[in-house]
Amino acid sequence: MRGQLVGATEAERAKIEELIRARARDLMETQTQTWQSLGQIALTSLNDMDAGIQMLLRALQEAAFLGTGPLGQLFGGFRASGGSVRPGLAYEVGQRGREVFVPTVPAPSSRIPP
Repeated sequence: MRGQLVGATEAERAKIEELIRARARDLMETQTQTWQSLGQIALTSLNDMDAGIQMLLRALQEAAFLGTGPLGQLFGGFRASGGSVRPGLAYEVGQRGREVFVPTVPAPSSRIPP
């Protein structure tokens, strides 16, 4: 490029070099803004995933402890100490470890004895 500037005056060369430096600064600023935007998108995505995980955990807790919420139709809760049950829902009933029980018909008293 400098070879093409041989016939240019010193002022013309200085002006061209300043234009090149200005363009390089613009490109650096654009690149910085692009990386900042990508970082913001990543942060927003992580926050959205965290919110989704928190909602899922809350739904699992509601289902496990209360038998309610969006997952309450799948899991009836814990009944290691006994309690009422409904057909088709899964209950954790093991007193000495995990044991899942899914009643298919209503129990006579709809309860699991302790």
